[in-house]
Amino acid sequence: MKLFNRLSPRGSIRRRLSVGTTLLILLLVLTMGGVSTFALYRNSLAQIDQQLRTASTRTASYQEGLSAASPDAIPALPAEKTDHHTDKPNPQADKPHEHQDDPGRLPKGIRTPGLRDGTLVLTKRQDAVQAAVITPQGSFQALQVSQANALLNEVKNQRVSQIQSVHIPGLGRYRVLLTQKDNQQTLLLGSSLEPTDDLVKTFILWELILGVAAAVLAGVAASWLVKRNLAPLTEVTEAAHQVTEMDLSTGQVDLQVRVPVSDPQTEAGQVAQALNTLLGHVDESLTARAQSEAHLREFVADASHELRTPLASISGYAQLLERHQSQWPQDAQNHLSRIRSEGARMQRLVDQLLLLARLDAGRELQFSEVDLLALCADALADAQAAGPDHEWDFDLDLDPEGPLPLVSGDEDRLRQVLANLLTNARVHTPAGTSVRLGLRVLAAEPSSDGPASVGPDSARTLFSGPRVQVTVQDSGPGIPAAQLERVFERFSRSDQAASRPSGSTGLGLSIVQAIVQAHGGQVMVSSIEAKAAGSATAGSTTADSTTADSETVENSGTTFTVVLPLLVD
Repeated sequence: MKLFNRLSPRGSIRRRLSVGTTLLILLLVLTMGGVSTFALYRNSLAQIDQQLRTASTRTASYQEGLSAASPDAIPALPAEKTDHHTDKPNPQADKPHEHQDDPGRLPKGIRTPGLRDGTLVLTKRQDAVQAAVITPQGSFQALQVSQANALLNEVKNQRVSQIQSVHIPGLGRYRVLLTQKDNQQTLLLGSSLEPTDDLVKTFILWELILGVAAAVLAGVAASWLVKRNLAPLTEVTEAAHQVTEMDLSTGQVDLQVRVPVSDPQTEAGQVAQALNTLLGHVDESLTARAQSEAHLREFVADASHELRTPLASISGYAQLLERHQSQWPQDAQNHLSRIRSEGARMQRLVDQLLLLARLDAGRELQFSEVDLLALCADALADAQAAGPDHEWDFDLDLDPEGPLPLVSGDEDRLRQVLANLLTNARVHTPAGTSVRLGLRVLAAEPSSDGPASVGPDSARTLFSGPRVQVTVQDSGPGIPAAQLERVFERFSRSDQAASRPSGSTGLGLSIVQAIVQAHGGQVMVSSIEAKAAGSATAGSTTADSTTADSETVENSGTTFTVVLPLLVD
């Protein structure tokens, strides 16, 4: 199962090629071994068959000589001087075969000179059966009646001059030639297949040993060759992983990752070249985007800075005219009031745009030790004065023995974060809405490696060490799920805010996000939208993820959560 898993499409190319090549070579070795074993076996059988036919002719001549003269007068045929198994001198060739059984039970042909060890001779005249075999020691051994009957039963359908393989109980496999078969006599001549079977078994064993060794060597060689040839693809993969780990969303991106091209003529080299070309185009696009963003920030900053002077002039002239507004008609006084209010709103918009431009440009904040408890108390007092028609509450959850809610940051900017969140809760909820400001210290997460560094270079960094959490929770109508996903986008406003006469710039929450991220923190929002039928829909989003989910709940409202790294001594 593991082998098939390695060959599955989910495995690496190098592993699949190595294993596939090894299996292919192993299959080729096994096929060649099987073919060569079959050829060896067939050739051995052909040699045995030829020897049987030669021995058959010699045995027939020997028996004819016995029939023409007395046994003592017949000269023996010259014995073979070599052993057919080993091609060495046969020590039994110069002396007559000895027999271990009754000579009357031995067939006459068994004494034919030159017969090899393992040769079997069987004669049958009417009901008299004589059968014997030449043992490896050179003696004659008569077959038992059951063995002779079994042999006759095997060849009962065999034709004359036909050779076939039979199995004799107690003796093993034999190659048998039927030389004569008539009403008077049946003559069989056989040769033992034991030497051939032993040779084939030895051959198969060596084939398996050499095949396994060849497969192992082929696997090692294939793995080395595949690794060597696929090394450029590994470099391509590593380069792609490096690019995926980079933040390409905003800002200046130094995309200098490239893949070395060793041989552009190979497929791997062509892939590396294509990836380098793609990375070059992406780098150019990112550089152009960064330059465009920089130009846009410069334009916004310059325009905001230039607009401050005429806005200050408009505000000054409006204040000057107010000194004499008692002498004007009521309509003129109303117009003057509108000029002042719109001028103030325009001034706030310009200030917010200028602040965002500075934050985007990475302007350094003035970091110092900030006590969030004091900032929360001041921000809540200002909110109570600005919105007396709301119910304000301070939920302070601090351990008397624990650390103080101290952070390292820009006090003015953090004060602006609290002011924007409380103003957002006041402006976007009806009178009588309950707004709760919460403050607590969170312990470090189990996966934390220690406190994160805090400063201008720690922007957009999530923190998992000891933290301070500030929440602003209201019981208002909530934010629709569609708008919740865009709540931190610039110039994003709800339909109710856009329809109000005073309007909203849509930059307050964007400023909150930019300031919090510049302090190495995170801002999140969750909201439960009220429905006319009495049910509600819940959703949540963060400054880094805008996924929302829905479920039926009982109470509506919106909660903004700000998490900042705790200042650790």
